[in-house]
Amino acid sequence: MNAVRRIPLSMSGVALGFAALGNLLRTYGEGIRTVCGIVSALLVLAVVIRCIAAPDQLKKELADPVQCGIAGTFSMALLILSGYAAAVSPVFGMIVWWTGLALHAAIIVLFTARFLLHFNLKQVHASWYIVYIGIAAGCLTGPMFGYDSLAVGLFWFAFLSAIILIPTVLTRYVRLPVPAPARPLFCINTAPAALCLAAYLTCMDSVSTGLVSTLAALVTALYILVLIRLPKYLSGSFFPSWAAFTFPFVITAVSLKMAAVFLTKAGFGAGWQGTTVLIVTVIAAGLVVYTLDRFIMFVLTGQKSVNSVRQPEAE
Repeated sequence: MNAVRRIPLSMSGVALGFAALGNLLRTYGEGIRTVCGIVSALLVLAVVIRCIAAPDQLKKELADPVQCGIAGTFSMALLILSGYAAAVSPVFGMIVWWTGLALHAAIIVLFTARFLLHFNLKQVHASWYIVYIGIAAGCLTGPMFGYDSLAVGLFWFAFLSAIILIPTVLTRYVRLPVPAPARPLFCINTAPAALCLAAYLTCMDSVSTGLVSTLAALVTALYILVLIRLPKYLSGSFFPSWAAFTFPFVITAVSLKMAAVFLTKAGFGAGWQGTTVLIVTVIAAGLVVYTLDRFIMFVLTGQKSVNSVRQPEAE
């Protein structure tokens, strides 16, 4: 029972990372994708079991701005996993997709009522991206169920949210100190533009080369910014916020891979694109596997160096 209660809500972020990683590595073999999907589903199940076994713990997490934001990775994981579920049964896949969308919409409403309407820059973290931009995960799988128009709407909501949130979140990191347990969340900064780029290329019938190039440049800049800080976070103590080392890096690789294919077809191909995509793919896969290993060690051993990512009252 103690091991179950030690399962962090942020483990859903690792589940999300594996679900996205399977799609990224699909070109290397369907078997790899299947394994990633199974791991992701098992992690989602583990989080569900923990929430059922410890509802009091979940209530406290949803009352915290960091943890409430992280909760969005659970619904995002469902939105991505719906693509895997569709291979088993289209109806099952559709149910999973709508469940993920409904849960994410509920998180947006809850988060907005509790934190956005009582805005405090000190409470802003990169996890805010998960809430308002994360719903774009539905754009990556919605079209396969025929929800093209809805996917386009989700994209524009996420895109406009990114325009507002990226400068807001970066301003917070520049102006205010961040408690140690929440510092790894900085890595999420590479995700919003990348998710918007991947969503744009997936759900739009008419695509602007200029917008794709602009988003790809922004993705690259934010990725480099995060990559510079990554060694410092990896060399520090483990925190559940390490889940930020998974999906943000995977979706960056996915978006740059998609952009490279599109720009090459548009006549803007360059020899370095293939090498760049390979490098970011290897980094993403390595981080996802390593992070899962650290999470498993924590859940099984309960190592005392791990603390909650709950933001303290005073910094």
